[in-house]
Amino acid sequence: MLEPISQRIENVRRFLRLIARNLELDLVPISDVYGPTAHDPDISALVISEETQAGASSIATLRSERGLQPLQLFVIDVIGDKPGKLKDMAAEKMSSTKIRERLSKGQ
Repeated sequence: MLEPISQRIENVRRFLRLIARNLELDLVPISDVYGPTAHDPDISALVISEETQAGASSIATLRSERGLQPLQLFVIDVIGDKPGKLKDMAAEKMSSTKIRERLSKGQ
């Protein structure tokens, strides 16, 4: 059900070109929990959800240890299947895994 990383990157590139043609894109595979935030001084911000705040804290610690500038954080709500605040985030959040599962079942 999971497409190869090269295909996933190309799909993201096509989608972003549809909604924001003037963006300069640098789409890279993430092979660890930090991705490029661990070493790239040009990254200045992260968009996170409430459930990923612990990860952002870990990134902040690592960047500080490496002498990199702190990142500006933008916390957004997790997108769910239904409108409103999610009560059970793990069960109700929208994810690419859930979308692929629905597609495989023909829903």
